[in-house]
Amino acid sequence: GERALQIQERCESEAGKATTFASFYVFLFHHMKPLQSLSKLFLEGYQSGMRTGDKSMSMWCLLWNVVLLYRTGKPLKLIVEQCQASITQMVELKEEDQASMQRMYWQLYLNLMGSSNNTVELSGKAMDEKEVVFTPFSHATFIIVKTIASSLFGRYELGAHLVL
Repeated sequence: GERALQIQERCESEAGKATTFASFYVFLFHHMKPLQSLSKLFLEGYQSGMRTGDKSMSMWCLLWNVVLLYRTGKPLKLIVEQCQASITQMVELKEEDQASMQRMYWQLYLNLMGSSNNTVELSGKAMDEKEVVFTPFSHATFIIVKTIASSLFGRYELGAHLVL
């Protein structure tokens, strides 16, 4: 992973930077580096993608940067605001997979804040799980987010059932 980042820097090219950052920081480096150190890098990937026209990878970097806010314990109110802003941008850029996935996380955060009567159902202001048309990416995210909600709200059997 480090070698790929060094090659990316040596090329002195913005092309592919968002893809490199998103791939390594989502799938590899979060196991090896403090989570707090990844935010700056996701934002750099986001900015690089926007500069080079790689809007898809840029939006993936933005999505994971907002998720990172939750994983590093930032206040839910701040995270909800970031979700709303990022979804607006994702929709404007027609990056629906990322927007759909961000809505799932947004609904989780709203549920954690007590904004929903059913804590483990992803239905409310951000989305309605009964109306989602799933893609492979969004379905995997739905299972992950619903499992997180099930675990946090003590519905362990529901969470276990989801992943089996």
